[in-house]
Amino acid sequence: MLNAARSNDYPVGSSMGGVARIYQKGSLVLGMLRYVMGDREFRIAVTRYLGQCGFRDAETGEFIRAVYDTGHQPYNWFFEEWVLHGGEPAYQVSYTVRDDSTGNRMTVFSVYQVHETSDLIGLFRMPIVFRVCYTDGSTSQVKAWIENKYHEVAVPNPEKKKIDFVLFDPGREILKKVYFDRTFEELSAQALRAPDMIDRYDAMVALRKFPADQKRALLTGCFSRERFHLVKKEIIEQLAGDDPENNLELMRLALNDRDANVRKEVLANLVPVPDALLEDFEKALNDTSYLNVELALDNLSRSFPQLVPHFLEVTGGMEGWRGKNIRMKWLEIAILSGKLNHYDELKEYTGPKFEFETRMNALSLAKRLNFCPDEIIKNAVLAYLHWNPKLSTVGKDVLNYFLGQDTFNKTISDYVGRNTWTDQEKKQLGQLHWTIE
Repeated sequence: MLNAARSNDYPVGSSMGGVARIYQKGSLVLGMLRYVMGDREFRIAVTRYLGQCGFRDAETGEFIRAVYDTGHQPYNWFFEEWVLHGGEPAYQVSYTVRDDSTGNRMTVFSVYQVHETSDLIGLFRMPIVFRVCYTDGSTSQVKAWIENKYHEVAVPNPEKKKIDFVLFDPGREILKKVYFDRTFEELSAQALRAPDMIDRYDAMVALRKFPADQKRALLTGCFSRERFHLVKKEIIEQLAGDDPENNLELMRLALNDRDANVRKEVLANLVPVPDALLEDFEKALNDTSYLNVELALDNLSRSFPQLVPHFLEVTGGMEGWRGKNIRMKWLEIAILSGKLNHYDELKEYTGPKFEFETRMNALSLAKRLNFCPDEIIKNAVLAYLHWNPKLSTVGKDVLNYFLGQDTFNKTISDYVGRNTWTDQEKKQLGQLHWTIE
């Protein structure tokens, strides 16, 4: 969602905002409003809004009014910066430990708003929690309003406890970018002991810059005690590029994890498959996830070409989810291994007998195989002229790919030229690499 800001700064409230803002950012904005208002008032406001505006068109102003009527506070500032204006805040954070003149100890956070400002994006005003976690397991925190270019926030530490790690906006309540350099030891402590999953995940992401030798033991330990797949996936991704011999047990543990998302991360990233994990990867050919079966079949076939007939035999009766994902991968591997008789099956899948996702997958496979007989040409044109935009996009892509090759250009042009098309179809076909007379 933050990637959308790289192309433009349209607000959530703009019709030009696009899906990433209307849905993804829109839901996060509602979550931040709940954070600012508190659960009780937020629920009352939403109930009031639905009661007043249910089953009819409603505008942002009516929701703002419902929020105001509930809390009797002007939340206009929130809607101005998060709905009617664009962008997201970027904070540069650091901290120091200081003793004042009377000997009282404080952890002092320095916060800069470092995003570029404009007529559409200003400085953001939000309440942010600053939490200090100590080695004895206790914590102290301060919630402060950050709204200026620069703020200092002091968290008292009267007992002069030793800091384990610190958190800026624990639980990631606010949509933002953060630049916060911390030591390996601080990030390790956060990855191991932060109570909220998202804070452990953020520590893992920050550990990407450290070499595998330095963090391998830490990541292995975190994996064995972690419950959430997002953190486990990050660990696997960081160690997948390491020498496989250093992480065999962790990868084996991940391949047998009960969460399909964790298994998927190993199947997709550990390339080639180490000999020691062949048996574990083979188990994935019968995984409960159709995507995992496809990934395992692809990775195993690339890693052990001499065993391709065996892998094809194990998965020969599988189709997969919508679009026949397993069967398409099976056909690709079978054809590339010399079983050319399966081209006929592929041609059939590109035609209108099958639903659009199967046709899309089959046409894309024909492109990858550089396979373009008359039937594929016909079905690619039918796909391009189809009302379904997803299927049409694939059809156009496949046609333009083959039109770029002298071998197929004339064949496609001849096919289009000898058939009758409506004016609308002629116009659409004219958007390809030729013009129909």
